Amino acid sequence: MLIKPSTELPTPRHIIQDRVIEERYEASPVLPIVTIDWANATFDTLLVAPSLIDIILTAIPEKARTVGTIHVTYPDTTAAAETEEYDEDEQLYRAVDLHSFHKPQSFDIHAFTCDGAEVVLVLVPYFQDTIVYNLVAEKVAAVLGSKSKVIALAPSWLNNNDSLSKLFTRDEAVFSSPLLPQVSHLKPPLFVTGPSAAVVAACPDTDLLCLALNAEGNSGFEKISPDVMIDCCMILGSLLRLDEAGAEKYMRTVSAGVRKSFSGTSSTSGMYL
Repeated sequence: MLIKPSTELPTPRHIIQDRVIEERYEASPVLPIVTIDWANATFDTLLVAPSLIDIILTAIPEKARTVGTIHVTYPDTTAAAETEEYDEDEQLYRAVDLHSFHKPQSFDIHAFTCDGAEVVLVLVPYFQDTIVYNLVAEKVAAVLGSKSKVIALAPSWLNNNDSLSKLFTRDEAVFSSPLLPQVSHLKPPLFVTGPSAAVVAACPDTDLLCLALNAEGNSGFEKISPDVMIDCCMILGSLLRLDEAGAEKYMRTVSAGVRKSFSGTSSTSGMYL
């Protein structure tokens, strides 16, 4: 019996295709320019969070004042774009895409006094260009005082059946709260992303506490349940040492805000169906 050898080659695991990479990925990336206008950067506690969960922080002070502004701009690339070969359809979509990706934004820095301490609040909006978070964190870290401490809030997908988890960078004793020992530690493979994660990475030598809130969804568009937000408010009110009347008012304000935003909606958002 004669067995004819097979001439067929096995299918490769990876197929590399020769394709033309878009010009915007071949060229050098356009880095954003982050500037901070802050005349008197003196404070005791810095609160940082994405604007997605602004209700948790904006409900704390009765009267917050604006003390500075952070500007995110991009170099003018109009001249370079005009020299490119023009394609009516592609040029249109490319212009729209670059405009959304390189959209300049500015957001304010607020401050208020709580229990005799100066507290600064920074709510970072969503940026499609995620490198902005690192640059903003570097600017914020540069103005931190030697005795300043940082509290960062970050959405995270927690699969440990907890609503909150905590992460410290240095001394845990700096953050005194009778409720904090009840919160589990954030351990691998759990992680945080976004502006709060950038601040954690930029402040390794600062007393920092990161509270991870259980959430679901893509980074920047997470959905957080009202119960998780209320749990976070209880911890935050204890850390800031709000008096009994202030803590009660803070909880009522946040509870009314989150319940109103979730009223008439199911437990699953339509964008995830």
